[in-house]
Amino acid sequence: MAGIGRRFHTRQAMAVLMLSSTSPLLAQHGGGSGAGGIGLLILFVVVAFIVFAILRSIARRLRERRERKRRQQEELRRRSVPISEIKMPAASKPVQASNGNGSAKSVFISYRRQDSPHIAGRIYDELSKHLGKSAVFKDVDNIPLGVDFRDHIREQIRRCAVLIAVIGRNWNETSASGDRRLNDRGDHLRLEIEAALERSIPIIPVLVDGVTMPSEEELPPSLARLAYRNGIEVRPDPDFHNDAERLLRGIESLLK
Repeated sequence: MAGIGRRFHTRQAMAVLMLSSTSPLLAQHGGGSGAGGIGLLILFVVVAFIVFAILRSIARRLRERRERKRRQQEELRRRSVPISEIKMPAASKPVQASNGNGSAKSVFISYRRQDSPHIAGRIYDELSKHLGKSAVFKDVDNIPLGVDFRDHIREQIRRCAVLIAVIGRNWNETSASGDRRLNDRGDHLRLEIEAALERSIPIIPVLVDGVTMPSEEELPPSLARLAYRNGIEVRPDPDFHNDAERLLRGIESLLK
């Protein structure tokens, strides 16, 4: 850009020099005719003034363009920050509590596969992302092969700080025998919630698919106290993330 400006300044000077050098010739050529020579000289002056004005305008625009570019470069340099000076935010650590023996407590997700596997999976993913996978237990996904699932469930309940009971429309459905599933003493959901109630572990009922809390009459006597636990509704999108955030805040308050 500076080279273009210099070329225009050079051309401007050359144009003025050429017009100045030819003026005596024009005057000499028109000198014999008197008024005609004066008119020609005036025409020359007018043409020279126009050329000079045009070249001056071009030069001014070039200077303004160079100045704008310079200011933009200075602004970019002023805003730029060296990579070494950029402070990265500290990575958030999983929120975990500790038992008296120093082992980390966990969150136990109780659900029925025939009832709410998809929403339970999404809840598991959200809690694992914030609390860490080692702090969230979701029954069948974590039970080792060859282990008595009843003993393993009781051990996990003993270690957990919070139990989440995901309750959907088929949570206490009628079995093939015509009786409700929770009336079966060997039902894994019944074992999970019974163990949590026996140990006074906080239980958060998570209501999905628009269901309401089961009443005491709908539950076997060993689970009757569940009907009075304060629960939370977790809805599908677009409300899922807001509801999951509320659930997470409630769990974190219990893990402190």
